[in-house]
Amino acid sequence: MRLIGEAETSIFIENPYLYHPSIVDALCAAKRARPSLSVVLIVPSEEHNDNSFAADAQQHGYARLLAVSIEVYEYQRHFNHLKLAVFDERLAIHGSTNLNFRSLEDDKDFELVVLAEGRQFASRNLREVRDLDLRHARRITEREVHGWTPRALRIRARNPWTLLLASRRVL
Repeated sequence: MRLIGEAETSIFIENPYLYHPSIVDALCAAKRARPSLSVVLIVPSEEHNDNSFAADAQQHGYARLLAVSIEVYEYQRHFNHLKLAVFDERLAIHGSTNLNFRSLEDDKDFELVVLAEGRQFASRNLREVRDLDLRHARRITEREVHGWTPRALRIRARNPWTLLLASRRVL
């Protein structure tokens, strides 16, 4: 959360369960505070996500993220379980933490992350992960969220079970 709030030029996050409201709030606040901040997120596509409730909860945040010009991409090749974040092209976080309730609040999993500082290491992460994975990802558009396609309607009309789970923080 601190690194999101302190980022000055760029944030890149690739995570399979990116839907905790505090993370989404922090990303949106950082982008609103610094409109020139580049924020790029890569999450698994719905077809490849191993948890339908997580996919639904993740899509629930798309409208808010897109409203502040955060770039959201869905990885298309397979389920990607990578947890990586790079801030200002100099700080990189690698580890096991999902950005969901289970990892961030309930402590049901033992999580470990490493924060590495260094432009060369961070640049290598961006080159070998972000740039490669973006080639196999599809950018989510405003039309997909606000249009009248079946996908857009489903993204806007949340699964009531997902909302119940999210409200109880059991996802």
